Amino acid sequence: PVPPGDGQQFGDGGVVEGRVVATPSAAFAAVAGDFDAWTGTALTPDQGFAWALVPDAPSGYKLVDGALYVADPWARAYTYDAFGELSFTAAPPAQHLQRWPAIAGFGLGPRTGRVLVPAEPATRVLYAHDGQNLFDPEAIWGGWRLMDTAPPGTLIVGIDNTAARMEEYTFIADDLGSGPIGGQAGAYAHLIQQGGRPLVRERYGEAGVVGTMGSSLGGLVSFHLALRHPGDYDFVASLSGTMGWGSIGPHVETMIERYAAAGHQPFVVSLDSGGGGD
Repeated sequence: PVPPGDGQQFGDGGVVEGRVVATPSAAFAAVAGDFDAWTGTALTPDQGFAWALVPDAPSGYKLVDGALYVADPWARAYTYDAFGELSFTAAPPAQHLQRWPAIAGFGLGPRTGRVLVPAEPATRVLYAHDGQNLFDPEAIWGGWRLMDTAPPGTLIVGIDNTAARMEEYTFIADDLGSGPIGGQAGAYAHLIQQGGRPLVRERYGEAGVVGTMGSSLGGLVSFHLALRHPGDYDFVASLSGTMGWGSIGPHVETMIERYAAAGHQPFVVSLDSGGGGD
């Protein structure tokens, strides 16, 4: 049972009906959304968090900090509108995003997973790297806006990078002038295969074609992931991938050389490296 607050009503069984919006931050005094015409419903302070009961009906909402309306960083379901990120209490739109925080393991720090849930039943799944750049229109360099361009039935799993991006997205150590760096892509591949993909299968399913894609170092680690688990991917794409990695300092091994040595693989490869040279 949810403890009653001012104006809250109990059903016949003595239990308040509705959805609880809770936040661990003391900065927010209210929650506002479609359910109250965005006027603001007070949050009730509790032990280490604050909460409010809102109607159990489809509703976008944001937390209120003074005059600022802020998206709930812990909301599972969300999307983007003209005012930025918008959280949902229940029954989000047919196509929406879902957030899975604190994915970690294999010696790697936590990061957020972001899943684009399509309106139609998923017939293909794409694992993409640099997840914070994939959907947010305000992301660095404008974001990819994949929710606007994904083909129907495409479930996209975006895995955020961390401050250790250069270490985690590179399959071998290279020397950029200040000593060797990189080489943790094997651990990152384990995180995807044994942490991310089981979660996706359990919550969304993984029917149909499965691919992986990224840009820059994300393209490099996509090629590493597919080659390391060739029977698990049908498609791999690199957009302006850092394929020179392994030869920036003293030549060790590049991903192109690794693929050439491995021979024919059972997946489709797309390698894009554009440019405006003379």
